[in-house]
Amino acid sequence: MSTLLNVEDIHTYYGDSYVLQGLSIHVDEGETLGILGRNGMGKTTLINSIMGFVPPRRGAIHFRGEDITTANSFDISKMGIGLCPQGRRVFPTLSVRENLLVAQQEHDVGYRWDFKEVYELFPRLGERAGQRAGSLSGGEQQMLAVGRALMTNPSCLIMDEPSEGLAPMIIQDIGNAIQSLKAEGLAVVLVEQNAAFAVKTVDRVCVITNGKVVYESSPQELWADEDVRRNHLGIG
Repeated sequence: MSTLLNVEDIHTYYGDSYVLQGLSIHVDEGETLGILGRNGMGKTTLINSIMGFVPPRRGAIHFRGEDITTANSFDISKMGIGLCPQGRRVFPTLSVRENLLVAQQEHDVGYRWDFKEVYELFPRLGERAGQRAGSLSGGEQQMLAVGRALMTNPSCLIMDEPSEGLAPMIIQDIGNAIQSLKAEGLAVVLVEQNAAFAVKTVDRVCVITNGKVVYESSPQELWADEDVRRNHLGIG
């Protein structure tokens, strides 16, 4: 498999606060990578660096071999990196269909996701296409956030805490959707605090502590390593 996204030794700050301290990860074509860690360890800062919201001061980020370290977020999205943000952030006064429409993009690498495809992945959104997003349940809003990110037609989808605040049945639905995306060949970066959910979903895991990757393995190896789970994820 060829490398799609490569983050090389990045150092990212918020003002004087030194958050990412030489962090490196890579994502291969069609791979599902889990980024795990406790709160405040740098997971969301990693996303913000990749998406151009908070560029690193040192290091480099390449996507499809092109340097995007200092690119703006609009261009990064157009290149094919989609973001499903933490907290859903749907447009509450717009309908489901309108939320999807505002995100719609085409790319040279291939156009695939449209209303029909999103509604097939999440039938509930099709049933509520004309309903205001603010009136949806939390689980439905999460589905809409995923669908909206897919409408940008990414080749790499970053999902920030998609299981947060959801009932177990909805978490399972989101996990099934991620498996469907993987089967379609979409690379997914799953940033999660819910390790139990992530290890059932991803191909490979990286654990972040204090702005660095401190552990990388298969999900099965991570779950079998009690020391790593206890010391870096707070799971006994």
